[in-house]
Amino acid sequence: RVANTKIKLMHPLRPGRKCLVLDIDYTIYDCKGVAAVVADLGRPGLHEFMAAAYRHYDIVMWSQTNWRYLEAKLTELRASASRRELNMLMNPDYKIAFVLDRTSMFQITTSLTGFNPPPPKSHEVKALDLIWRRFPEFSAANTIHLDDLSRNFALNPESGLRVTAYKNSARTRATDRELWELTEYLTLIAEREPNFKRLEHRNWRRYVATHGGKGAAGVTASRGGAAGSGSGNGNGSGSGSGSARDNGSSSGNGSGSGSGSGGGSGSGGGSGGGEDSGNGSDGAGPTSP
Repeated sequence: RVANTKIKLMHPLRPGRKCLVLDIDYTIYDCKGVAAVVADLGRPGLHEFMAAAYRHYDIVMWSQTNWRYLEAKLTELRASASRRELNMLMNPDYKIAFVLDRTSMFQITTSLTGFNPPPPKSHEVKALDLIWRRFPEFSAANTIHLDDLSRNFALNPESGLRVTAYKNSARTRATDRELWELTEYLTLIAEREPNFKRLEHRNWRRYVATHGGKGAAGVTASRGGAAGSGSGNGNGSGSGSGSARDNGSSSGNGSGSGSGSGGGSGSGGGSGGGEDSGNGSDGAGPTSP
């Protein structure tokens, strides 16, 4: 299947860019959530994250759903609920290089060792070799795959970063800061690391805490997330923190502040946290009441 899969470019690849492979369901979209419009089920900071990533990466969307549902999600996940043209396929701030669906995945069987191991399990995977063979400018040295299910990158574990699953969006939307924090990580490694193979992506929060100029909360503040900013003759300040547990354990926190000019002042703060059990699955299509 790897050799036979055909990839149709939606937008040309750009010289010198890294490759970001991005899952959809529970990574950037709550596929089981209920909202008045599908756009409200997108993860907080989605379009800002996409725009920031696009500066350094050619973006590939890869979902474990069929194309019909995948296209509907990308069309309905709009930056503005009232402006249909600001969807993920037409957004002027970023472009998606190409899209892969479930037909580009294949099944493997994994077995555990040790005393009284469970029976072998079969599951589908997203093999990055499919991309690397078609586009040799990409490899494990410059590709990162974000997914809420670590089993999806079983064949390329060194390239995978397991994100905290975005579920129960009606309850978690106000505190979810995953994409704001991942924005800083993707930017840092794109600018600092010539070879991604030396990275341990499960420790991404620690990397941000060590190398980030602002820290994860500073990104939130600068993007207008949980933290506030001031405008006027005074100053504004913001702070926040985030914690999560993914594919092992790692944690980080940070703080940032900003100032503005004009006539007034503002301040704000926020925090976010989550845990990914790793047993989620991709949904069939967008849901709305």
